[in-house]
This record gives sequence, C-alpha cells and structure tokens, in this order.
Amino acid sequence: NIDPEGYLVVSKENLDRDPPNPGKFRFQVIAREKQGTAASVPVSLTVNLNDINDNAPRLPMIPPIQIQAGEARRQIVKIEATDNDLGVNAEITYSIYHVSNTGLHKFRIDPRSGVIETTGKLIAGEQYSITVQATDTGGKSSQTIVEVSVVPGPNTRSPVFQQNTYDVNVSEGASINSTVATITAVDPENDPVSYSISSGNDLRQFILRSYGTLTINGKIVFSEEITSMSSSDQQSGMFRDKSEPSSTSLRAFSATDKDSGKFGLVEYRLLDNNTDAASYFNLDPATDEGGLSSTATVNIRVTDINDKNPEFQSLPYEFSVPEGQDGLAVGRVHATDADEGQNAVVYYSVPEDIPFVVDANTGDIRTNKALDYEKQQDRARNQNERLSSTTTLTVNIKDEDDQDPSFVYQGCVVQDSACINPDPVGQNTLPYNRKVVTYTIRQGPIELFAIDPQTGVIKTIRGLDYEKENQHTLIIGTVENHSNDPGATTRVIVQVEDRNDNAPVFITMPRPLTLDDDTPLGNKITSLIATDADGTSPGNKVRYELIGKGKSMRYFQIDPDMGTLTLRDDLRKEQDNEYQVDVKAYDLGEPQLSSVMSLPIFVRHVATVPPDVGLAFADDSYTIQIAENSPANTLVKSLTVINNRVHSQVVPLRCSLTSGNYQDLFQVNVTADRNCEVRLTRPDLDYEMAPEYNLTVRLDTLTGLVNPSRSMAQINIQVVDLNDNSPQFEYPENTRQFNKQVFYGAMARDKHELGVTLMQVKATDKDSGKFGLVEYRLLDNNTDAASYFNLDPATGILKNIKVLSELRSAQLPLKLTVEARDNPTGPESESNAVTTTAIINLVEDKHRLILFIADARADQVK
Repeated sequence: NIDPEGYLVVSKENLDRDPPNPGKFRFQVIAREKQGTAASVPVSLTVNLNDINDNAPRLPMIPPIQIQAGEARRQIVKIEATDNDLGVNAEITYSIYHVSNTGLHKFRIDPRSGVIETTGKLIAGEQYSITVQATDTGGKSSQTIVEVSVVPGPNTRSPVFQQNTYDVNVSEGASINSTVATITAVDPENDPVSYSISSGNDLRQFILRSYGTLTINGKIVFSEEITSMSSSDQQSGMFRDKSEPSSTSLRAFSATDKDSGKFGLVEYRLLDNNTDAASYFNLDPATDEGGLSSTATVNIRVTDINDKNPEFQSLPYEFSVPEGQDGLAVGRVHATDADEGQNAVVYYSVPEDIPFVVDANTGDIRTNKALDYEKQQDRARNQNERLSSTTTLTVNIKDEDDQDPSFVYQGCVVQDSACINPDPVGQNTLPYNRKVVTYTIRQGPIELFAIDPQTGVIKTIRGLDYEKENQHTLIIGTVENHSNDPGATTRVIVQVEDRNDNAPVFITMPRPLTLDDDTPLGNKITSLIATDADGTSPGNKVRYELIGKGKSMRYFQIDPDMGTLTLRDDLRKEQDNEYQVDVKAYDLGEPQLSSVMSLPIFVRHVATVPPDVGLAFADDSYTIQIAENSPANTLVKSLTVINNRVHSQVVPLRCSLTSGNYQDLFQVNVTADRNCEVRLTRPDLDYEMAPEYNLTVRLDTLTGLVNPSRSMAQINIQVVDLNDNSPQFEYPENTRQFNKQVFYGAMARDKHELGVTLMQVKATDKDSGKFGLVEYRLLDNNTDAASYFNLDPATGILKNIKVLSELRSAQLPLKLTVEARDNPTGPESESNAVTTTAIINLVEDKHRLILFIADARADQVK
C-alpha cells in the first residue's frame, strides 16, 4: 500500500517469486485532493521481485541399472537435477555422497554434467546403491539413489545335452501337464541352463519347462504314424504327422543363452551327419556370437485311444407305420465312428421296454408288437459300451380317441399374470377329443390360491408376503385324469413381487459418547447401521440423515450411505457439554419408510495451544470454483500455513485429506515454502456426476506444535458446468416397446378444426442452467409438410395450423423433422442439437376397430 508520505511499502510478509507465484506486480497510482474531487493522471508502477536461494535442487527417480562385469571405464547414467531459482542460485554441482558395499572407489561423477562412470573392477553378482547429491550455490541440496546390479559377461563354452536323441510314445488321451520327456543339458562352466521350444509348436500342444521337462499343454490328435528319427540322424528334434503335407507341422528344441548384448543373441542350424535327412528339414541352431551351439532330437509317436463317439448320419429320422401290426419294418439308421480299428466298430441297440427291435449290425428297425402310441429314442454304441451316441426316431401312428386330458407344458413361471418359459411335456402331444375338462389344485398352498374349475384361471385368496416366501409352486391337474403320467399335471411357479412394507431398523443402540473439544474436524465418531427387511432394491436400500433443530446439526454430520457420524465444526466454539444427535434411517422404496434413533454426546473441554506458537491454517474454510474439464494436476487451492517459518526446516510438516476425497480424485502436497496445495489427480470432474466436493485438509507435525483450533480446513469445491451433453429425446412407451425412436400422432380425417394438439415431443439435457434448457423447432426437409403445423419451441407441443382433411392419401403419412437444441439463448456454436422424426397420419373409418364384449351387461363395462 501507499503510506501518507507517498511511499509504496510492502504490506504482506513472505513474498515469493517462485512458480506458481507471480514474479512481478503492476500498480496504477492516482493522487486526489483531500477536500476536492480533482485527481491526477494515473502513474503505472512495476515491482520486480528479486530471487533468493530458497529452493533446493530436485533430483529425478532413477530406475535400476544393470552393467556387465569387467574392468574397463564405462558410463553408467547421467543425472540431471532442476532448481526453481534463477541465475547463479540455480547453478548445480553433483557429488557422490555414499556407495554401499564399500564401492566408493569404483565410481565417480562429473560435478558439472552429472555423468556417473565406473573406475574399478566390477564382479558379476555385486550390487551397489549410489547416493548422488545435487547442491546449488547457496548450499541447498537433495539426494537420490541409483541402484546398480553387475551381471555376468560373455561365456566361452556351450551347454551339452546328455542324449542326442529321445524316443517317446504319447497317448492321444494324455492329460494336460502330464510329462512327455525330461531333457537334460549341463553347462561346463556351471552356468544355469534353460530350455524352450523354438518352432513347430504352432498349436501350443507342448510346454518345455525351464528345468527341461516337456509336458502336454493341449489335446493331442491321433494320426497313423509320426516320423521317427534314429540316433545317427543328428536332426533338429523335429517330428511331423505323416498324414500332413510336408513342411507344415515341425517341432524342435531351442537353447537360450544368459549372456547379455550381442553374446546373448541365439540362432539355429542343422548339423551334417553324412546323410540326406537334413535336406528335408529347416532349423535355426542355438548359437551365440562366440560360435556356441547345442542341439537334441526328440521322436514322438501318438497312439490312438477310443475317444470318439459314434455319430448318426442323415438326421433326423422320421418313419410312419400303421397302428396295430406286429413285425413291421420301420426303417434303417446308420452311424459312423471316427476312431481307428476295433474302436471304430459300431453296434446298434434300443431299450428293451419299447415295442421295437433293431439289428445290431445293420441298424434295421422293426416292430415287435402291435403299436398304439409311443415316442422312443434309438442309440448307437461301440463294442465295449464306453462311448455312445443317440438320435431321435419319430414314429407317426394314427391315434384313437382313448386318451385322458393332458397338459401341453410340464410347467411354467408366472410373471405379470402371464406364463413364461414354458417347459414342454414332449415333442408329440396327443390330440384330445373330450369336451369337458375340470381343473383342480393337486399340490400347493391352497390357503393362498384357488383355480377356476372351468377356465383354469388361478387367483389369490389372501395376501402374499415376499419376505416369508418369494415363490410358490402349484401342481395343477384335472378331475378326468387321475394318473401320474407325463402331461397329467403341470407345474405353475408363482413369483411374488416385493413391496416396500418394512421400515429400516437400527441393529444396535449405541451408548452415550464422550469427545474432547479439540477433536479434529472430520474424525469418525461412530457408525450407526440400520437394516431393512425388504427383499429387493430399492426397498431395502438404507440412507441416513440428521434431523432436529438443535446445535447438533452444526457440529455433526453423517455419511448418507455408510451411516458414519463425523465432526464437522470446532467444539470449542460452544461451552455446551452435551448434544443430542437424532439420526434418521430411511429406505428408497415407495412409499418411503423410516425410523429415528437418538445418540447423546458429551463434550470434555481441554486446553489449547497458543495461536502465536502453533502451526495453523490461515483460514478454516475455502470455497473454490473449477471447470469440469480441468486437466490432471490442476492446482485447486494453495492453503497458507501460518507460523511455518517460526520453526526450523527440520520440523516435519505433513498435509493430508481426511474426508471428501471421492475415488482419490484429489491429492495434497507440501510445497517448498511449507504450505499445503491441493491438486487434481486426473481429468474426471463431471458436473452431472458430482456438482461439488467438500474436502477436509488436516495439518500434522510434531506434538505440541500444531494449533488444534486451526489444524483442519474445509474446502468447498464447486464444479462449473460446461455444455458437454446433447439433448436426448424421451419417446413414449408404445414406441420404445418396438425399438422405434419416432413420435407418432394422428387426427380423424373428418375433423376440420385448427389448433388441435397432435403430439408433444420431449427432450432432456443432463447439463444445468442455461445449458440444460431445450428449445424445439421444425426443420425444412424439402417438403411442404412443416407448413401444416406449428411447434411450440418451449413445450414441444405440435398443433395443426391448416386443415389436414384436404390431404390426399398419396401424401400420407406426413414426416416431420424435429430439432431439439440446448443453450437456446446462446450462439449456435456454443449449443448442441439433435433431430428426430415425427409422423402424422389421418384416421379414417376403415382404420377403426370394433370391440365386442360377450356375456356382459352395460353397467359392468368401464
């Protein structure tokens, strides 16, 4: 400000030019008369803040580094630090502060460039932690640690297989993870040896474990012969199916090398063993840059098992035979088996309790007695009865009128007075010629349900309770059919719909609580849990709120979802020693039900730390506005900590978010000037999902150095809405049922009035304020259809402004294009628009329906 003598003086301590603070200030100064109104021309002043060395260098995190063993001088990594100061204050020098495992003499760092080099012999297996320190000209410094691991250098001798050739038989029914062979190789230098399959395992049927065991990873299919390679064939461990084309399915082993760099690269080759066998195969050998290689050969033969079911051909089978004749030929069935040899021989059979016989070898079917009405299945099987296949054989027989009533379905589930998911009795239902059927309930809760004996309509006779039983099963039969044969009864499952008829109940009654008056804001006091006995959502979803008019509403708050009671204001503001907190638990059902519980809380007043000594926030509440599209790491608020320079830098200072940080959307850090700043962790602010957040920031340090009355700060973050949602049309229920996103309207052709309401289009926008307002209009779609109507821009009501009866049939129906646009008062570039179709038709006499109600008096029809 300006003092009476006209000097511009600093009125606030702790000016800071480091980002994000401004480095300069601009002012305009005006001189005015004390008694008059005259004033001078404004004078512009610019104040530049001079930098001081108040920031330590910042070092990055260095990932672990591997280096080969050896004695040569080599560069390991370059360290680069940054400093927020300017000029000479930002000049940085580097030094090695410490090296673990007495390795200080093995490394050096360039004090200017920050490049770390080796200066001594490094042995494989050694590990070092190098502590690097960056120091500026003012003596401020920071450190980081570089982890260095020494790995082996190049070797000179290759692994040696114990066998050059392995011959293995594997059953095609072998289980996954079963062992095929164990391949062993030893390295003369005692280095670890690993194994892998380098090619040919296209179907991933095998896995070669790192310890040399070859196991099965997938189903192996039998083939007639697998090419076997002799011990003198020095080939590449490949095998192929003889039935496959050449060069299509080869398998081979590979070797891996633990050396690094170019010495760890591996290639493959076939060795010449004085035969032409190698000319049939192609292999990349296991070789490193030193010319090392090792190969082994595996010959595998897959043996067949009986794992294929017989399969009927030319399905389905359907034959017709006259009723009442014995020994009559019905037809022939035929099945094949994909196995080999004796495993592929197929025999036929039918159950002994049916009126048919089948030739076991040919599949010819005959009747063994006169037929009435049956439906049976024939099955094919192999010789040892272990695998089989079935087929359905349909025989059509002329039926007689000698059957009892039979239900079409064995059962169904009742929902919304309709029978859904019916379970058919069978594929054939006998024709029924009786004229009288009397329905009855054979089994089930007859105290709850009754059935009309003539119509079969099932009704309840008293109320149902979902919580006691949410499903009832009724067995329905007929008086005319007393048998237990299929179709004599049907099962009806009645699903009971839940209703919200139970209020939430608190599961415990908490005892009175005692709190110190310096309890931090946001601290959890207790959890009040209530349950709802209703069976389904939302009737059993419980929410919580505080009710009443006392002071307790000011000092306490409850989580609406979890029922957690927390402190919201400083208890030292009042001298009261007791509060009564009334908690209401309510459900989300319709109608809403609730219950209330009272919790006494006693306050114990304690002494406080003097404000001029303790660390504290400059204010205890803040209100911030931030746009919903803000990017990650956006600064939300910097909270000033008072007395932060009274104490030494060695006094630790920590800021934390104790409540309100939904899904960890925010983070809080301590700045270089020992203040607390809140930043956005990711760009997920959405006004429609959460219009505001209430954060509680807590300040912590050594015991006795925090002013408890100002150690908590509340930040109310208000999300500023943007126009990021387009309007969405809400279609009537009858169009949504048929997945039609169209509005329909109609008018009688013989109606000649103007201004008749034909329909109302409606669209909603998830945005708020002016961005959520929607305006409607008709678009010109190159027809004169829009000239017949007027669309209210605010309500979306469509009315005719011309007589529609003059339209010809060829012009119908009329198709209109309706636009819904949000932010109607703003420019079109700042609004979103969507369109839909509205169809108008004229109704004539030929379109009308006649409803006829039989056996009902006029006074019974509503």
